[in-house]
Amino acid sequence: MMSRVLPDYDPDTQMSGSAILWCAAGVPVLVVILTIAVYVQFGRAREFNYYVDQARMEATLGRTAKDAIQAAPHWRQVLLWSSLANKVRSDHPDVEALESAAIGVLDVIDRVERVDVEVITLDGLQANAHISKILARGSSVYSLDVTNQSVNRAVLTTSGKYQLDPVFECKNGSVGTQIINSLVDIAWLDTPNVVGQDTLIALDPDGRLLYCTSDGTMAVTLLTAPYDGWNNPVALEVFQGRIYVMEPRANEIWVYTRDDKFFGQAPVRYFTESAIDLSDAIDISIVQGSIYILHEDGHMTECIRKSQDLPPECNLEMTYVDVRLGRSNDIRFKNISFPVSMAAYPPPYSSLYLTDLKSPGVFQFSLRLAYQREFRAVNQNSEIETIGFAVGPGRDLFFASEDNVYVGKRP
Repeated sequence: MMSRVLPDYDPDTQMSGSAILWCAAGVPVLVVILTIAVYVQFGRAREFNYYVDQARMEATLGRTAKDAIQAAPHWRQVLLWSSLANKVRSDHPDVEALESAAIGVLDVIDRVERVDVEVITLDGLQANAHISKILARGSSVYSLDVTNQSVNRAVLTTSGKYQLDPVFECKNGSVGTQIINSLVDIAWLDTPNVVGQDTLIALDPDGRLLYCTSDGTMAVTLLTAPYDGWNNPVALEVFQGRIYVMEPRANEIWVYTRDDKFFGQAPVRYFTESAIDLSDAIDISIVQGSIYILHEDGHMTECIRKSQDLPPECNLEMTYVDVRLGRSNDIRFKNISFPVSMAAYPPPYSSLYLTDLKSPGVFQFSLRLAYQREFRAVNQNSEIETIGFAVGPGRDLFFASEDNVYVGKRP
């Protein structure tokens, strides 16, 4: 047929047997491929329209509901259907409008405040960084990179931007005659101390205390080990000139008292008479003398000593107070199932902040665990998966993802 439509028709033109065979096999395959392509195209369009229609229907039900309690489930369904629609076709204006409407309603119901943030210029941060904790002090913010076993410092410049301090040095390795194996946790230590200035300190698993000063100098002292030796300490805190080291395997928090500028004496037990179960404890914070202990399932323990001569009084299962619509009080907070970190601040903030592996935000509570709000960091319309949090000077809020630190202004 093809040869006959050509200008120079040759009646003796013949197709080889193999060519005929390939045509016989290829034409059905081509037909099937074209059919599938058309089906997929039309099928995806139908699927997308179905998701959008469902989102619109739920939005209508949400708008016509009698109150916020009845409306909230419908608006959550709007987000679900919109998410499915986005997977089929992204950046559709109708879907974006539905999402924005749902977020606007649910943010009010859930007490969510979105904070526009920008990434801090950390030019020296390595590509495989994994930030586990951040700490803000004055015009500086420090981030502990557990992958590379180092602490980075960003400082506020005259341009109003935070940038990496190339002079600051704080990492594992040889420091004088001591060798820092790894960095467990960081804290801030005021004077008097061995370096003669307010400084960042870091703890290694063998009780070595690393001092990292703002001028790039590092120094090491050795904490006297508990009588059974060290057994995997996980958290470090400083309060009123004392150092607190939590060691879950020993079910103890060891307290070091400063003698002049050294912490040379043996530690004392915080739980002087009867220990509590710390086997699943992951972090501690101290505010106004109260020690808050965060457990891996999200429940919280509070202990306080009314006097140094008295044993601590502990509330082993504090109750989270959640007065939001449709929520209830419990020893576990609904949005915190896999807690990552905790930060606590004295007045005027007087708050506890918790982050969770499965939740993008930062949850703020009063010191009595009454839920206040959730901060969500937003960068270029994308939510930041926050695992670390710190409150800086003025209205600055710092959010850490696994490999970046962001700064924004409190709403």
